[in-house]
Amino acid sequence: MLICLAGGTACYDKSRTDFAATELTRRGFVRDQVRARGLEGHTIRVSGFVDHANLYGDRGAREILGDWWSGEDNDPATWRFNLKAHPNDEAGHSFAVHVRNDPDRRALLSAIAEDARVGRATKVYVTGTLRTFAAPTNAVMQTGIYLEVKTSSGVELAP
Repeated sequence: MLICLAGGTACYDKSRTDFAATELTRRGFVRDQVRARGLEGHTIRVSGFVDHANLYGDRGAREILGDWWSGEDNDPATWRFNLKAHPNDEAGHSFAVHVRNDPDRRALLSAIAEDARVGRATKVYVTGTLRTFAAPTNAVMQTGIYLEVKTSSGVELAP
């Protein structure tokens, strides 16, 4: 189903669920307000690259990530990484992906940490619920974006 604003100035396909991070964000903020509003609360699949400078979790995550651990996540029931649109984007030009803690996280975090250690980009496909929030900056009001992922299996490493 194609949804358009009055006058047809901005449209998006509501049935589409697969996106590259470049389509959704620019420097970690929403790229297209209309698309973001239409996708809010929906489950989508996003491809992008792990921001190795932004890996968070509990003590168990810290043991796996070692030097790449960035701190505790806000929610003790989840671990978090940030997703970049491009492998060479600056650290912080990314958005959060919150993943529920489960036994499968160990293998995933280990693979991410190994890529970080050797300087290799970690491409992932993330299936989760899209959320947005008001993100005021010094100059303008932006809209932030994040994904909520039910299990570690919702994060697939690219072959």
